[in-house]
Amino acid sequence: MTISSPRTACAVLLLLLVAIALTGTGGCAAADKDKDADPDNFTEKKEKVKAKPDAPKPWSLRMAKSIVAQDRDAPQWNDRAALAAHAVALVGVSAGDPALIDYGKKYIEAFIDKKGKITTPAYEPKKYEVDDVAPGRLILLLHRQLRQPRYRIAADALIEQLKTQPRTLDGGYWHSKETPQQIWIDDVFVTSPFMAEYAQVAQDSRWLDEAANQIIVIAAHARDPKSGLYFHGWDAARTQRWANRETGTSPTIWGAGVGWYAAAVVETLERLPRDHPRRAEVLEIYRNLADAIAAAQDPATGVWWQVMDQPGRKGNYLESSGSCLCVYALAKGVRLGLLDEKHAEVARKGYDGIVKQFAKAGDRRDRVLLTDSCATVDVSSYRDGSYDSYIRARRDSNDPKAAAAFVLASLEMRR
Repeated sequence: MTISSPRTACAVLLLLLVAIALTGTGGCAAADKDKDADPDNFTEKKEKVKAKPDAPKPWSLRMAKSIVAQDRDAPQWNDRAALAAHAVALVGVSAGDPALIDYGKKYIEAFIDKKGKITTPAYEPKKYEVDDVAPGRLILLLHRQLRQPRYRIAADALIEQLKTQPRTLDGGYWHSKETPQQIWIDDVFVTSPFMAEYAQVAQDSRWLDEAANQIIVIAAHARDPKSGLYFHGWDAARTQRWANRETGTSPTIWGAGVGWYAAAVVETLERLPRDHPRRAEVLEIYRNLADAIAAAQDPATGVWWQVMDQPGRKGNYLESSGSCLCVYALAKGVRLGLLDEKHAEVARKGYDGIVKQFAKAGDRRDRVLLTDSCATVDVSSYRDGSYDSYIRARRDSNDPKAAAAFVLASLEMRR
């Protein structure tokens, strides 16, 4: 283009400058518009990440933290507190969380001195309460994790009780000195796995033999031939008001009792050597029981009933602690190669049912509330062992033993 005069040149230059300015403004506006629409824009993406809630923590960790949070009382030497503290420490080991292991350590340190002597007056070995052996599992866990001699010494003391524990004629441990000739099936969870683990620590196979024997004695007397499940109690003397005069069994099949027994059997099998002379007996007991548990699963929800063999009966309800223990016992057996894949499906369905049916959000995001657990029921001398006594037993949320059972099931389902 030819510029004919200075005035014309100035006019053209002015027009060019205006055009450039307008183009620049439009370009910036377009760029801003594209920036707002760009899903990969860094600022927008960062804000979205900040607004997104944290992914839920594993159920086992949430329950462990819930146990710790609700523990406001002084430590107690009993099975309820011991099982809960042991569960918390197990999560600590699994998650690599020293604070949770320390919770278990502080629980035990409330009862033993620096030399390992059990100093709490709550432990009276000559009462021969089987439940008093419950802290033994946690003591052995601390022995493995911390390698301090005092924990072995404390475990030795509990073994001393079992050496002289009163027995039935075929060697089954009495529930206590005050309940002569009585065996309660849930007791075996605090004895047989502890003895099997102690046998490895002490390198003393006698305790493997004893662990197996307690399981076999219960199977010989408490099993219901109709369902393959187990009655809650057995009275060798047949003198209790609840005892069948021919068999000695109590009349009711308690879901949590069956669950604790099943869990005890599979935990013992985990440590029982393949060449142990009674392993085949224990394994047969376990597999038969696993089939019976699978058959008793509620088809609609996947969980199990408080009175296990009477689904839908008036007053009966779906119960959380027994359901957790059944899932744990089956899932662990599948992982160990003791059960086949059909039991894995039962466990998966059961665990999904537990989460849907019983696991509720707690007061904080990292907490959980496990509902509909039977807080306590037994077959002591003042009870008749009837159906009504089980359905009327107190129900609770986050009962310590139920919380421990949920931890066991949750850890196992993630393995």
